[in-house]
Amino acid sequence: MPTFKVILLALFVFASVFWMPTHPVEAHGADSVVQIDRAPAGEYLLTIITSPATLRVGAVHFAVMVLDRQHNRPLPDKKVRVEVTPLETAGGIVSSWAAPSTTLLFAYETHLVLSKAGRYQVKVMVVDANHPVHPVSFEVVARSVVVFQWLILLLFAQAFLVAGWLLQEGLTVWRRHVP
Repeated sequence: MPTFKVILLALFVFASVFWMPTHPVEAHGADSVVQIDRAPAGEYLLTIITSPATLRVGAVHFAVMVLDRQHNRPLPDKKVRVEVTPLETAGGIVSSWAAPSTTLLFAYETHLVLSKAGRYQVKVMVVDANHPVHPVSFEVVARSVVVFQWLILLLFAQAFLVAGWLLQEGLTVWRRHVP
């Protein structure tokens, strides 16, 4: 019976490591960074937050806060567009309209996918029929993600099987020597 428990434990660890996400994509947690803080963009001030803090190939979360430049008030009814252009590799512009946030008050959020490692130019703009578009641009670097998930999974499974075997053998030896 102890062998069955060890195998069950190993399968549980195997499954939990296998379905473990490779990285979070939330712009309101500890793994986020303010890229631009209150940058002037025509009639507006923009604050831009990205997540993860160290950008990696894959999904990137953008949160944009739009403030009225004269009164420093949040503006919840604007159209915000985020464009990402690769600077080192061939590839087209990736862009998306940011939707009003459901978790950050007076913010707009969107996800874009960075397909390759390298430098990117990010352009964020408030599109308004009454005012000209004044984009805010900045550069980011996306690192490549080397996923050793299978190797990690195999090492965890192997370690737990060996630990279970050692525990079983240790208990067997201990029972023999206990009066």
